[in-house]
Amino acid sequence: MHKIEAPIRFPSILDMRPYVTRREATIDDENTSVLNTGPRKTYEYDLFAVICHDGSLETGHYVAFTRSGDEVRACFCAAIRQ
Repeated sequence: MHKIEAPIRFPSILDMRPYVTRREATIDDENTSVLNTGPRKTYEYDLFAVICHDGSLETGHYVAFTRSGDEVRACFCAAIRQ
């Protein structure tokens, strides 16, 4: 096993529609079957926290970064810093 050291990019809004198991097929105006998972907003989530690990597989430290509006906080074991 080895730790991934590369940065990982991810969107600030996550659309979960492709991963929803309940889908209903409907027919559009051109008689084409369309998968309908409901309104887009139902399956969109805003990212508000990320957990990062600093260290090796055997030891290290976790830091959680949280966002509320434009404010970002770093949450360590003993303190929260803005």
